[in-house]
Amino acid sequence: MSLITRCQRETLVYWAPVSSNMAGELEWDAPVEMTCRWDDKVQEIRTDDGTYVIAKSEVISESKLQVGGMVYRGALADLVYPDTPRDNENVFRILKVMETPNLRYTERLYEAWA
Repeated sequence: MSLITRCQRETLVYWAPVSSNMAGELEWDAPVEMTCRWDDKVQEIRTDDGTYVIAKSEVISESKLQVGGMVYRGALADLVYPDTPRDNENVFRILKVMETPNLRYTERLYEAWA
């Protein structure tokens, strides 16, 4: 078991962005439950378009998350509206994603800020 896997003791629900509808609003794929490390910390980050925003959480996972996706700290069973992420409380939009390989390039650590 790798260090990346051992540090992931929490569960999150992730909705990947799929496309935009006719009104220009994002649509998301079906929710997926995965393990992660979720750190609550306020941090100023620079997004890919160069603007500075405040992120409330840093999420570390073995699966790549996409900018524009939505994350919820907890299990899929805890959600009231699993198909519509914005209708649930404490669901955050992913603002930035980074990936870092281990020293042997056999695994990757994915960080996302929401």
